[in-house]
Amino acid sequence: MTVVATSGNVGIGVTAPTAILHLKAGTATASTASLKIPAGTFLTTKENGAVENNGNNFTVTNNSVRYNISNLSGSVSTTGTATTTFTVTIGQTMPNTTYKPFISASNALSSTMFYISNKTTTTFDVVFATALTGTVAFDWELIP
Repeated sequence: MTVVATSGNVGIGVTAPTAILHLKAGTATASTASLKIPAGTFLTTKENGAVENNGNNFTVTNNSVRYNISNLSGSVSTTGTATTTFTVTIGQTMPNTTYKPFISASNALSSTMFYISNKTTTTFDVVFATALTGTVAFDWELIP
């Protein structure tokens, strides 16, 4: 461990830390990650700035709201029959509706215009500008 007296920076595995806490880079080898937060129990009282892992969700708390920072993503593949709206179920309850869905349409849909509507804490709709018939497939990811 290196402590730079003039700046107060601390380095673990580095000799010239350039941040308040500077960790050595991990490698591709198992058991060499720079930082691990093992699964535990969430704090009973939320604390701003807390980073937690309960084994199912990796979260950070800000303004007394616990945000999931794990990538929430999935794929939709269904058959459209002159359908324009497809509802996506997130798979967990979001703390609010300020998340941003990112949609990546398949090649067949890449030129079709669409937008997001009706965001709730558990679902959102992907609405295509024209009715779609046949296989409709797209990937989605939530950006907290």
